[in-house]
Parts: sequence; structure tokens; C-alpha cells
Amino acid sequence: MCSSFEDVVLRGSQYLDLHGKDNNHIKNFNEGNKKASLLPFPYMIISKKYPQITSNVDGLKFANTSLNEQDLIDMVEKEGNMPVPEAIIEIKTISAASKEKWNGLNPSYPIQVKTYCLPFLDINPKIYVEIYAFCYDQASSGIIKPFKQGSLSPI
Repeated sequence: MCSSFEDVVLRGSQYLDLHGKDNNHIKNFNEGNKKASLLPFPYMIISKKYPQITSNVDGLKFANTSLNEQDLIDMVEKEGNMPVPEAIIEIKTISAASKEKWNGLNPSYPIQVKTYCLPFLDINPKIYVEIYAFCYDQASSGIIKPFKQGSLSPI
């Protein structure tokens, strides 16, 4: 995670329904309608199959909305267990000019996050990525990117 603002985006994105109306996270937050637990993951993960690849993800997604950051830390540090996330979370903050230039997100981002999936394939072969972007023009959006095992080609 690059900036403290990305942490704010991560926490707010827990309320974003990716299939709903634009900026629906505001209404969902106000109503206490949390969609998932998107938790920061303060650890680097090394791929067993590709040890040259180290992932430093912005967050992990869990369907269990009662999980919190301390639960995750306890799982790793006290119990010695690697959590099994539903998805990898990547947070991007972008300028309006970048959003316009790329018609959304920079095309290199999906390749970056696909690489982040590799260390998690052993524990969840159905892992996928959700990219949450906040544009400084006040728009917030989310994108789901599937990961097909055995493929690092651009999606």
C-alpha cells in the first residue's frame, strides 16, 4: 500500500456493491450494509512454485463480514495459519487525467495483480482479484479480474 489514503479506500470499499449503481458504497455505509471484509494484509508472501515472486497485497477479501484485521493477524502470528482469502484486493488512487488517458485504469495494473495471485494458488486455486480505484474527481469504482491458473498473459 503506497499511501494512507489507500487504507481509507480499502475500508470504504467493503461497502461497495460491484454490481450496483456507481458510488453505492456511500449509501451502503450509511445503512451499515457491509458487503465483505476487505482487510489489510501486512505481510509479504513468497510463491512456492515461483520463489522469485513476492507479493505485497493491499488487502484480502473474505465473505465473512465479521472478520477484522486483528483476527487476520492472530491467524498468522498466534496460530501459524495462512488465511484463505476469496480474493486479492488492490487499491489504486488515480488522477482524473490518468483515468481519461487510460479510459479507466492503466493496463499494466491487471498484470501486476495477476502476479500477486501466484503465491495464493496453493491455498485457493479459484483466487481472483478485485481492483478498487478512487479517482481524485471523487468517483469510486471496483473491477473484478479473474485469474486463470497457468496463465500470466494480459487479461
